[in-house]
Amino acid sequence: MSRSVIGMVEPRKMGAVSGIFNMFRNLGGPFGTAIAATLFGNRVVMQGMTSAMADVARFLLVVCALMLLVALILPNLRPRSRGPRSMLGQSPD
Repeated sequence: MSRSVIGMVEPRKMGAVSGIFNMFRNLGGPFGTAIAATLFGNRVVMQGMTSAMADVARFLLVVCALMLLVALILPNLRPRSRGPRSMLGQSPD
């Protein structure tokens, strides 16, 4: 997925986009885990373990389905044409 994201920007902006993408990827795991653990803990207290496990399974199924959808759509997006330029952003000779 990172190739799809980074491949859609101008070559001169690839470093910044790569850094931002990696930052969000690195922060997404801990925040996602903390949110899931909080939701699961609250469900266990309010509804009991069996019901909480079913709720968490449904939530994770929805998240995985959304991620699959994004993974299927993102590679098909194409960047806008900016005229005749090489991959390095230089004018052709």
